[in-house]
Parts: sequence; structure tokens; C-alpha cells
Amino acid sequence: IALIFSIKNILKAEEKKGEENLRDTGPEENFDDPEKPGRNTALADDDLTGYEFEDQLEFEQHSEVLESSYTRMLEALQKINELEKRHTIELAEANKKLETEVIEREKAEMEIRYLSRKLISGIEEAQKKLAQDLHDEFGQTLAALHMGVETLWNSMPDKLYHQKKNITHIINLIEQLGDKIRSISSDLRPDLLDDLGLVPTLEWHVRELKEKYDWLNMDFQAVGFKKRLSPECELVIYRIFQESMNNIIKHANAENVNIMLTYNYPKAILMVKDDGVGFNTKARTNGIGLLGIRERAISVDGRIEIRSEKGQGTTIRVEVPVS
Repeated sequence: IALIFSIKNILKAEEKKGEENLRDTGPEENFDDPEKPGRNTALADDDLTGYEFEDQLEFEQHSEVLESSYTRMLEALQKINELEKRHTIELAEANKKLETEVIEREKAEMEIRYLSRKLISGIEEAQKKLAQDLHDEFGQTLAALHMGVETLWNSMPDKLYHQKKNITHIINLIEQLGDKIRSISSDLRPDLLDDLGLVPTLEWHVRELKEKYDWLNMDFQAVGFKKRLSPECELVIYRIFQESMNNIIKHANAENVNIMLTYNYPKAILMVKDDGVGFNTKARTNGIGLLGIRERAISVDGRIEIRSEKGQGTTIRVEVPVS
């Protein structure tokens, strides 16, 4: 556009120059008047006509060149405008298609998250029911069996020493079975989590692990918990902690574990750090434990970060939004 205006200015300048050249030839003379002295009429006529003709010819040549350039420029600009319009239309169509794909992807992610949440909720409900059945049915049956065997042991005379010894062994097996059922029931659904909340449950779980695995040094700290979280958030954090400790005990070969639980509205943060063997986070992506941790965090719109290197231990950091 600037070039077009420049060409127009040049044309105007050439026209002005031609007019000035015509004016510079002097005042108009009457060549038909033969009485003006000292003048060669034929020579003046020839000279003036030649100058005017050369100027006019030069002006016409410049005008033709400029008009041709101007025409080509207009054609080029028209082609550029057409290309710009076509590219604008193609870009708009591509943007519309991309927006549609983004919307569909977000919708699919929301559906997957919803299904994952429903699946995890269904699993938790099934585990809760199974834990109640184990506690109620098997617990009562084992308690009655224990009392019956003890009564039998008390009713036997002391001379039946070997028989009483065998019954004592049976009583020990019944007690071990009862402890095992309580442990399974607690793993399926801890009663403390429903009754007392997240922090007391984790403290109890840490004490149990210390007694069972005395070679593992564990440090647990909870900061900022003045009130309880929602049951869904508490359950997700507890399950992630539980799975993290299972992975540490089975695979990490660690000696020290630090657990930090922080309540900082609008989120609760759990960090579990060990000094174990570590692993390559890029190579190991199909672990069931880590996959379960990710799914549980995503199910409540949480975020999870897993940092690990071989020989440098592992750190799991989970952020769960507090509703």
C-alpha cells in the first residue's frame, strides 16, 4: 500500500514537472504575427515544437512504466489478499477442529475420571462390607470356638498332659487366626479411620509397622490439622500411604522413612520419603502399586509427583484438594 502511494506521488510529480517545463518555454507568442521584429518565426516554431515533443514523449514513457508497475503491483496485492483470505479460512477451520478435539478430550478425561472415581468407590464399599463380614461372622465364630476349646481344656484332668498340650496348641492357632482376621479386616477398612480420623489412624499404622518391622526407622509428622477432612479425602490419603509403605517394605530395601502430612488450605499434602535403592521412573511405568496411587489421586482431582533415582531413594508427594 505504501508503494502504491509512492507511485501515485511520482506520477503527480512527473505531471507537475511537465507543466513546469511547458511554462518555462516563455510567454505564449503569436507566431502568426509577421510584424514582430528581430524574430525568425520558422526557427522558433521548430525549436519550441521539438522541446515540447521530447518532454511529452519522456513523460509518456515514464507514465507507461509507472502505470505498468502500478498494475502489476495491484495484481500482486490482489493475489496476496486472496491467499491471505484462503489462509485465514483454513486457519479458522483448523482452530475450530482443534477446539472440538480439545473439548472432546476434556469430556473423555472427565468421563474417565468419573468412572475411575465410581470404580474406586465401589471397591471401597465392597472392602468395607467384606471387613464387616469378617469382623462379625468370623470374629464371633472364632471367639465362640476359643471359649469352647478353653472350656474343654479346663475340664480335662491333669493326668492327660499330652492331650491338654495339644489343646493349648489349638488355642494358640485360634488366637493367631483371630489376629490375622483382624489385620485383614483393618487393611480392608480401618475402623479408626471412620471413628477417629486420618491422623490417629496413620499414627496407629506407623506404630504397628515399627513393631512388625523393627529394622525400619519411621518418622511421622502431621502439621496444621485442626479439623477433619472429608471422608473421601481421608480415605484416598490413607490408601496412598498404605500402598507407599507396602512398596517400601517389599522393594525399596530402605532403612529410614520420613512421612510428612500437612494441611494447608485448600489442599492436604502427603510426602513419603525413603533412602532405599530407588528405581528409574521412566522405565518402570506399569507397576500396579504406583498405578493404583496415581488413579486414587486423580479420582479426587489431586496431583502426584514421584521422584526417584537408583541408589538415591524415592519420594512420593501427593496433593489432594480439600472440599
